[in-house]
Amino acid sequence: MKFADLALFVSVVEAGGMTQAALRRGVSQPGISRAVRDLETRMQATLLRRTGRGVELTAAGEVFLDFARSTLTAQTTAEAEVRRLGARLPEAVSVAVPLGVGALIIPELHRRFAMALPGVTLHAFEDRSEALATALAEGRYDLVVRYDPATESEALFTESLYLVGTPQLIGGSGPVPLSEVAGLPLLLPSAPRYRGLVEGAFRSRGLTARIARDLETTGAMLAFAMEGEGAAILPYSNVLRECSRGEIAARLIVEPTIDRGIGVQAGRELDRRLAGPALRLIREALTALARQARWRRVARRIEYP
Repeated sequence: MKFADLALFVSVVEAGGMTQAALRRGVSQPGISRAVRDLETRMQATLLRRTGRGVELTAAGEVFLDFARSTLTAQTTAEAEVRRLGARLPEAVSVAVPLGVGALIIPELHRRFAMALPGVTLHAFEDRSEALATALAEGRYDLVVRYDPATESEALFTESLYLVGTPQLIGGSGPVPLSEVAGLPLLLPSAPRYRGLVEGAFRSRGLTARIARDLETTGAMLAFAMEGEGAAILPYSNVLRECSRGEIAARLIVEPTIDRGIGVQAGRELDRRLAGPALRLIREALTALARQARWRRVARRIEYP
C-alpha cells in the first residue's frame, strides 16, 4: 500500500465522490475508481458505498479513513523534520519491549516505522523487564518500553493484573477478589520487582499466597496454567491471544486491583533528531493496541522536539 493510495482515498472522501476528486486532482475518474477497488480488495472490505450523490463511508471505511489520515500526518511530520534538520539520520534504531508482549507490540512497531521512517531499519527485541533500564543505560538498546517507568521515562498507560487459568480452576469470567485468589494454587514469577508487586498486594490485605510453582518466564507460567497445574497472575496483554482462542480464561483481580505503569524511554546515545519521531511512533503504536491489551491511559505526557 502506497502513501499515494491513502492520499487518493482521503481525497475521494473529502470531495464527496470520485468524479469530484478526479476534477480536483486532475486525473481520470476511472483511474480513481480502480484505485479505490484495489484498496477494497487489499483490505477485503467495502470502504465506500456509492450513492446517487457520490459516496458514503461504510463502518470499515471510517476506520480506514482514520488510519489513512494518521499515517499521512505521521509521514508529513517525519519528512518535514528530516528535511528541516538536513543531515542524514542514523540508518537503524533498536527498540526493546518486555517479555510476553513482543508478539503484540513488535509487528505494530515494524509497520509504523516502515511507513513513517522508511530509511531507518528497526531492530526490535524482547528482554526481561528488570533488565531493560540497565541495557538502555549501557547502550544496548536505543529505546525501551518498560514497566513501572522511572521519572526520566514517559508514562503512557497503566495495566492491571489478571488471574489466568483454566475455567475449571478459576471459575467464572468476572472480576475476582484477591481473597479468593489466595485460596488457589498460584504460579508466580521469580522476578523480584514483579514478585514484590504481587506479594505486596497480598500483604496489604493480610493474605498469604499459596504458591504452586516459582517460574522464571511468562511463557512457563502460561504453559502450566493452560495445563491446569495452577493459576498465573499476569497482565491481559500477555494472554489476549490465548483468551480470544478460548485456550485460557482471565479474570480481573480486584479488592485491590494490582496495577503497574507502562512507559517508553530513549537512551542518551540516541541521535536526538531521531528520538522525537521514534518516540512518537512507539506512542502511537501502543495507543493503537491499548484497547485490546486493556491498558488505561495516564494523564502525564511528554512532548519531544
